[in-house]
Amino acid sequence: MEKEREPQGRESGRGSGTVLLADDEEVMREVAAEMLRGLGYKVVTASDGRRAVNAVRSAREEFRAAILDVAMPVMSGWEAAGAIRAIRPHLPIVITSGHDIETATNDTQGVADACL
Repeated sequence: MEKEREPQGRESGRGSGTVLLADDEEVMREVAAEMLRGLGYKVVTASDGRRAVNAVRSAREEFRAAILDVAMPVMSGWEAAGAIRAIRPHLPIVITSGHDIETATNDTQGVADACL
């Protein structure tokens, strides 16, 4: 019997690089950051959308992806995604929400690559 091989590039099952994680709820940030670290990523956190945008602006080439909560004070995840897209057009952006998918994706305007 032939042993199944994992797809190339996924042998270790570990990620690499730095991910930006923005959520206004501290517990959610901590849990998600710990999960990402467990997968091998470095994590930079932000407590609102404006801080997320500023993190990207000050470290343009550092991030592999941005994960943004929809509902945050100061600047929403959608607003932050649009601003980040203007700075780094090809940075993968994932929007997260505790709302139903229809509510969460109501204002996508093509700025996110995925919605959780």
